[in-house]
Amino acid sequence: MSFFRTAAARLSLVAVVIVAAAGPTRPAVACGEQASIASSEVDAQLNQLLAQEGLSSTRAGKGIMRAIDLDGDPSTAEALVDVVSPEHCVALTCTTLVVRRGANGKLVAIGHGTWLQPLRSRTSGWMDLGETAPLVTVRALRMSGAHYE
Repeated sequence: MSFFRTAAARLSLVAVVIVAAAGPTRPAVACGEQASIASSEVDAQLNQLLAQEGLSSTRAGKGIMRAIDLDGDPSTAEALVDVVSPEHCVALTCTTLVVRRGANGKLVAIGHGTWLQPLRSRTSGWMDLGETAPLVTVRALRMSGAHYE
């Protein structure tokens, strides 16, 4: 269990620093109400979301969710989910899933990378995401159709 505590603590610290540097994100709103994705919902479907991206499942992983408006439409819900698990973290660098709520209400994975962070640039109206190796952007993922690549 100490691996999870250590990894989660470091992940939280780095995420706070990076998100603070990136600036605030707008909350998603649908019909006057908050459109959101609950972290308990992500945890319950974590292995299913990993499988949608062709990634291996986790036995005891936890998803640390960061709600963000990626498409500029406040009526839809999207989130970046950092998967903290022995299977998906190497040297404290973890896989991040891009998740959104589909039209049918179900969660759908629409991309993944390593330590994804929002960038200021946009492609097809969607915010680009930077794949990072501790605090350095390695490459940008851009929306292509309905998936980040």
